[in-house]
Amino acid sequence: MEKQLVFPPLFPAPKCEVTVSPELPQYLYEAGWATGGSVIACTQPRRVAATSVATRVAVEVGSILGEEVNHSKCNVVYVNVEYVQVGYTIRFEDVSDKNRTRIRYMTDGVLFRETLIDPLLSRYSVIMVRHSTSI
Repeated sequence: MEKQLVFPPLFPAPKCEVTVSPELPQYLYEAGWATGGSVIACTQPRRVAATSVATRVAVEVGSILGEEVNHSKCNVVYVNVEYVQVGYTIRFEDVSDKNRTRIRYMTDGVLFRETLIDPLLSRYSVIMVRHSTSI
């Protein structure tokens, strides 16, 4: 049986970017796009944008950046409960976990560097690229 190459889907972002960055990855996560260890990646044009949007999303889903917290937004952590971890990676700072992070914000440069290691970006199920002047 032949192995088929499946590339991550590309979602065109609407003009209103204020709601796209924080909410669309959450919808994709809830729809099952981050199952099986895959990650939803979102690029931001600047470091401050990546950190602030990741912080906002982590608060909205009941997570702490870089830590595993119960998705039901309570302080009790159960063993068999589905967790969502939000993280970010910017130049010289990685606040994510390779095994647990499911929604990851990053700068364009970080994504470009990852293509050197994995040209197909196989760990990502969805890659949302936000426009910037650097591309």
